[in-house]
Amino acid sequence: RINGLSNTYIYCIDVNSDGIIFVGTQGGVFRSQDNGLIWQEINTNLINLDINALTVNDDSHIFAGTWGDGVFRSLDNGDNWEQINTNLTNLNIHSLAVNSLGYLFASTDYGAFRSSDNGNNWEELNTSIENPNILCFTISSLDHIFAGSWGGGVIISTNNGDSWTTVNTGLINNNIPALSLNSNNVLFAGSNSNGVFKSVLPVQAPVTFQVDMSVKMLENVFKPQDGDLIMVHGEFNNWAGMEMVLQDLDADSIYTGTFDIGGSPEQIIQYKFVIHPVSGDDIYEPDPNQDNPPYFNRTFTYSGAPITLPVVFFNNEESVGE
Repeated sequence: RINGLSNTYIYCIDVNSDGIIFVGTQGGVFRSQDNGLIWQEINTNLINLDINALTVNDDSHIFAGTWGDGVFRSLDNGDNWEQINTNLTNLNIHSLAVNSLGYLFASTDYGAFRSSDNGNNWEELNTSIENPNILCFTISSLDHIFAGSWGGGVIISTNNGDSWTTVNTGLINNNIPALSLNSNNVLFAGSNSNGVFKSVLPVQAPVTFQVDMSVKMLENVFKPQDGDLIMVHGEFNNWAGMEMVLQDLDADSIYTGTFDIGGSPEQIIQYKFVIHPVSGDDIYEPDPNQDNPPYFNRTFTYSGAPITLPVVFFNNEESVGE
């Protein structure tokens, strides 16, 4: 017995924003509020004390995964627990994780599950998962979810678990019970018999785009007074969407916007500026980069650090009628 820690078979550990430590054991959940000097058993209403997984969200709500009785939640730092298994069809929980949106993910021996309402309801996420025995999760700064499986290696979802892709290049063992990410976005995968593997992941950094729209305004192609917008589309937003709209804050016809973009160091990223008129189809720059056929997209080299791209004219047309 270590200062109140009556069960020393520790399966999982998490810490909340106040520095309170929670551990899951064969004998339930224990809490320390003094950096581990003294421990307190906190198992009220926790009907299964075999705790495989713990995670804490930004509201300091604690979630505990059990083997056989699903997931339990505490809203008061572990003083009381409630079972939350609505639509959770497999109750053998290997791992739990929370992303920046507050979505809760549970891995089981038959697939992955997601809750978007703090665990009140669950939905199955097994589209394109070939080996559904999911052992562990880790989530990147881009909210990409990585899952380690037994027999299927590592899979990734970039859309909150709606679909999954296998990422096993370089792995010689597809039984992955442990995953972790460091601050440099390096993913480490622990295998059951061949040690640790690593992969460098894309990072995210602010990129500032700038385009001079004065010529297109004179040509009456771009009419901001009527509500036309100027946007940037590229590989970073699947060449679509209305999220990356540029603004003319100085009334000088130069439209700018700064957006967080993910990529790998030295990656060449392609993009174009797009006029979104109030009515009619979007107008893409036709050929702003003659050195990049066949689509003549603009490019920049991603460094992982903040970057401000130079001011350019829409389609590089610096005079009316060019």
